[in-house]
Amino acid sequence: MLIRILPTRSIASLAKIGPRDQSVIVVTDRYQVYAYERQHYCLVHLKRDFEKFLQRDGPDKKAGRKSFL
Repeated sequence: MLIRILPTRSIASLAKIGPRDQSVIVVTDRYQVYAYERQHYCLVHLKRDFEKFLQRDGPDKKAGRKSFL
């Protein structure tokens, strides 16, 4: 396993991760540039999104509640 935190969100930094094929799994914050074939989303970013849902009304709030149960 290799963990690399890039200094910038540029394409040049992205090229340092590795090839865009099935040989790597990249965990990202969903920034569009990071569209790898095998991409996982950072759980901290997802948690933050669901916390924002909890602050809304209606179906979003319900989705936020379900994510924390």
